[in-house]
Amino acid sequence: MSEPLAKVAWPIGRAALLLAAATGLYWLVPTGLAPDRRLVVAVVFVLGIAGAMALIVWQVRSYRRAAASGHGQLLGLLTAVYASVLFFALTYYVLATGDPNEIAGLNTKLDALYFSLTTVSTVGFGDVHATGQSARGIVSFQIGFDLLFISLAIAAVKAARLPD
Repeated sequence: MSEPLAKVAWPIGRAALLLAAATGLYWLVPTGLAPDRRLVVAVVFVLGIAGAMALIVWQVRSYRRAAASGHGQLLGLLTAVYASVLFFALTYYVLATGDPNEIAGLNTKLDALYFSLTTVSTVGFGDVHATGQSARGIVSFQIGFDLLFISLAIAAVKAARLPD
């Protein structure tokens, strides 16, 4: 393997392993909370958002510091965004299992991951959609969150580009 290819292959392989591990953890997280634990769910949601924000900000700063290793840093940013997608998917799943009327068509963790991915990509097929006020609030928050942090990531990439 040539040196330039090795420099690209290692970050891609590492990112793929991180994504696979994060997705595996997503499937393993226990979600059977009693409905009377809404305060616990709210606190965990706020802490999760803070953690996702910190992870993305950390990745943006890392990218800006190490512009020379752009492939690895960009993959780090994408991994951080994917972690937030998984977090929102888990949030949607817990919300839907607590009240099936909150999100139409969301019955499984795969449905929740699909819904979170269609939200972040702005595809929005409509087969799974928020119907309750809590779900609509979280979807609105995710859209704002994604726009803010994806914009920060794009700004970091542009700022770190070497002059042509």
